[in-house]
Amino acid sequence: MIKNKFIGLIAVVVVILLVVIGFQFFNRDNLNKVGVILSLTGPASFFGQEMKNGMELANKDAKIDFLYEDSAGDVKTGISAYRKLKDVNNIKSVIVAISSVAGGVIPVAEQDKLPIIQTLVSAQKISNSQYSFRFFTSAEQEAPIMAKYANDSLKLKNVAILNVSDDYGKTYANVFKDSFEKLGGNVSVVESFDKKDQDVKTQLLKIKAANPDGVYVVGLDPHLAVIFKQANELGLKAIMMTNWVMASPAVQKKVGSYSEGVYMTTPMYYIEDSVLVSEFTKNYKQLYNSEPSAYAAIGYDLVMIMKKAQLENNNNLLASLKNVKNVDGLMGTLSADDEGEITFPLYPAKIQDGKLILVK
Repeated sequence: MIKNKFIGLIAVVVVILLVVIGFQFFNRDNLNKVGVILSLTGPASFFGQEMKNGMELANKDAKIDFLYEDSAGDVKTGISAYRKLKDVNNIKSVIVAISSVAGGVIPVAEQDKLPIIQTLVSAQKISNSQYSFRFFTSAEQEAPIMAKYANDSLKLKNVAILNVSDDYGKTYANVFKDSFEKLGGNVSVVESFDKKDQDVKTQLLKIKAANPDGVYVVGLDPHLAVIFKQANELGLKAIMMTNWVMASPAVQKKVGSYSEGVYMTTPMYYIEDSVLVSEFTKNYKQLYNSEPSAYAAIGYDLVMIMKKAQLENNNNLLASLKNVKNVDGLMGTLSADDEGEITFPLYPAKIQDGKLILVK
């Protein structure tokens, strides 16, 4: 009799343990399963891999179950990746990176009422909604900084634009053009190239013929390496400007000596070596044996913000993210604005004697 009661007690304990463990797995599956669509191959692979590395470093305790898919920088591939994550992996939210891919994925995810976190998305036409949150800078924020510096400090009057022909490139080109012309400057020619192009001499020759005193370039790291080299070979004497893609030491290395004298915008991440950045850099080097870029730092900050948000409101991650205030991150003090977006300041800079310096 006693033996039967003892066996029964053990059975009850086992059932309780199974229920608790099962609940933990169920809770993890339903609240912490996050799809991540990055460009891990293709022209934007540098940004995607850096982002993933930063995220993995921040998530070394595996508190969030990230499921990664490669968009290859292609919108159709990105949408297919989203469908797989939603229908097969049963994700409860999704992170999507780079403007061209996000422009296709976001409307589909919003239709499914699935929370979306945008990052490395700078095209201003991709707006936030009740289902969407963004952590990155935008063309609307960045391009006017360089346009103002070109007009006020460089005293440029006649500028050309050369941009990649996707949402990212077109948005930057349009915002820069509008901003520069409102300041009284003239944009004499706008040329574009496909993201797969490895030769832009035709476009550069058209720009050279317009005889501009400055050229604003928008592209990814492989594009910049080609453009600045070919501009030099063709004898284009105009002042070269671009956005903060160029601020990364890894991108400068790809461009080589042709980066000398180029103006750009930069986050303070590349200028000030804070205690947080030093510790992050040390840990990143130990894990990946390379220097982290700001894109890795953004991935790290995003995961840390998500963890904080989940602690505050695990049932509504998006609402909690939109209430983030004064979080000390690698990219600065991070706070969500009224539109549900976190950004960070950018400043005019220049490559001088092989080093990135702020300019006045």
